[in-house]
Amino acid sequence: MRLFWVCLLVSVWACSDDPGEQLPVASPEHNPLGNNDDILPYPSSLYEAADPASPTGYDLAVPIGAFPGNINTGAPFDPTRLSHRHGWSPATTILWAAPNGVDPATLTGQDGMATSITLASSTLILDITASEFVAHFAEVDVNEQDHLSNQAVYLRPAQRLTGGHRYAVAITKAVKANGGKDLPRAPGFQAVLDNKDFGHVLLDQDRPRLRDALDALEAAGVARDQLLVAWDFTVDDDATTIHDALKARDVALAAMGPGGSNLTYTVTSDVTGTVNGDPRIARRIELDFEVPAVTGPDLAGFYRDGNGEVMVTGTMTAHAFIELPPCATSANGKSGVLIYGHGFFGSLQEARSAEYLRDIMSSDGCLIVAATLWTGMSQDDIPNALIALNDLNQGWGFGERIFQGIINNIALEELMRNKLADELLTDSGGSLVDTPHTFFLGISMGHILGSVFMAYDPAIVHGVLHVGAANWSLLFERSDKWSVYGVPLKGSYKNLLEADIMEQVLEMEMEPADGSSVAGIDIPNTQPKSLLMMTSLHDAQVPNLAGFYQARSLGLTLLSPSSVITPYGFDGKATDLTRAYVIVDEHPSPEPPTDNEVINFDNNAHENPRRRAGLQEMMKLFWGYGTAMQTCTGPCDCAAGNCGVLQMPMYGGE
Repeated sequence: MRLFWVCLLVSVWACSDDPGEQLPVASPEHNPLGNNDDILPYPSSLYEAADPASPTGYDLAVPIGAFPGNINTGAPFDPTRLSHRHGWSPATTILWAAPNGVDPATLTGQDGMATSITLASSTLILDITASEFVAHFAEVDVNEQDHLSNQAVYLRPAQRLTGGHRYAVAITKAVKANGGKDLPRAPGFQAVLDNKDFGHVLLDQDRPRLRDALDALEAAGVARDQLLVAWDFTVDDDATTIHDALKARDVALAAMGPGGSNLTYTVTSDVTGTVNGDPRIARRIELDFEVPAVTGPDLAGFYRDGNGEVMVTGTMTAHAFIELPPCATSANGKSGVLIYGHGFFGSLQEARSAEYLRDIMSSDGCLIVAATLWTGMSQDDIPNALIALNDLNQGWGFGERIFQGIINNIALEELMRNKLADELLTDSGGSLVDTPHTFFLGISMGHILGSVFMAYDPAIVHGVLHVGAANWSLLFERSDKWSVYGVPLKGSYKNLLEADIMEQVLEMEMEPADGSSVAGIDIPNTQPKSLLMMTSLHDAQVPNLAGFYQARSLGLTLLSPSSVITPYGFDGKATDLTRAYVIVDEHPSPEPPTDNEVINFDNNAHENPRRRAGLQEMMKLFWGYGTAMQTCTGPCDCAAGNCGVLQMPMYGGE
């Protein structure tokens, strides 16, 4: 009798014979398609409002309280900034959760991406706009084992979603609970199937659109009676995704003047001679330079005018390090310039100490190396990062501040090709700089942010992106760095599922500095770019999955026979070696897990490849010719000796 009365109260509980499967009713701001009282499944059209003036036809309309509240600050997440968007991030990870969790074996995993675009997959993502299934894999958050109802189920697309497109997501009954039991269907979704009001404003007003998504899924072969839950969402249009960053680039370039004529600099050190007897060094210069400021300090974010557009307000002082090899003389002919992007929360000390840079600059090709800080993601910015991770209401300013670092690197490139080439980098025979031959090398974080720099920089055409990746939400959990930097975020929410949800907010906040935001997009007033990207197998710092994701999103050609494996999505593509991808193998130990278990160990996969003579030669040939060439002796199995000599440091940095 008690179960009978409880089952009548469908406005309070969804029932089964197992009281453990009772589902809480969603609050007015939450999503009744899910199984917890939260925003899941995510992202969802329940939080979109029709707008005929919008490029996508929709704007985001997320009520306060929809996202989890911060238990440390006591403040809800303020979704106001989301209302300017016309859809969700193209780099979004799709989230869902089931009562008492799911059996991971019933999900379409990493090795099943080819299956994920067929009806044999237990989870499906349909691009409604293009009428095609989207390759992806599904997994659970293995870091949550104690409270399985709070264990996130992730659907991770194989590459960037298409801007402006509408997507439907289907979780089929082939997904089972632990132990093989059937999972309950959320009563909110049953109401959509039955085309009945549910008494929840967000769901009832969205029901016609949800049923249209069901029609699209059914037309693609997905039977309604096989659905556990399904929903749809819209991806932000590309113009909106890049709007603020593009505006920041354009106003900063205007303030710099033609050829950087308005930029000023002050030399703080200029030393001729070797360091510790290193014959690869002839001269070192350090200088300060003034850069148009598009952001305020710390977490203030972009400067904006009365219409909300990014603007320049004064300047900020940036610092640069320049190193010249002995071959950089006018008698030898002019030398090219290599702009170097440092690693994770790094400093200029990295460039000072990097002997692999000296190997690259002093051998065939003769390059002058120049580096500045990634403002926003340098050593000095660690406190701001921790503050933002602890309080994502300040995350917008964190993400925007990183773009100031992109502007600073553009300014350095302008200086190197113009004022510094004419005024500082000279000898008695004239300028040492071969201005047209200005290239980029980004390693680790330098790759991550460098892919954004390469997209927006108007001058550099040839860039090497080494052992980095995209997108942020895929990078976070699988990097060894997350064992430290994930703590303030996870400690700000009452359970791990809420933290997983807020990682997607952080992804949107960091879009200006995410390579996936610009992947496959033609940035106005920017030349087409030639890219060589390198991934090291079983890298503990930057996950391979994120490297594969970025390479697919960029449309890169897998260089054969150099690459040691062929991930999903690289077979059968037209060959374009001006945009190439290489996967190398150092046979590192220990290997990171294949799932998203948080790790706190490193291995040699991340550091060794940059020091391999064969891979350095591949980089130099690419800068010189704009085409990737095979320099490994067979597949780039570095541990087997196929990548050339491992050149270890000998002289030190200072």
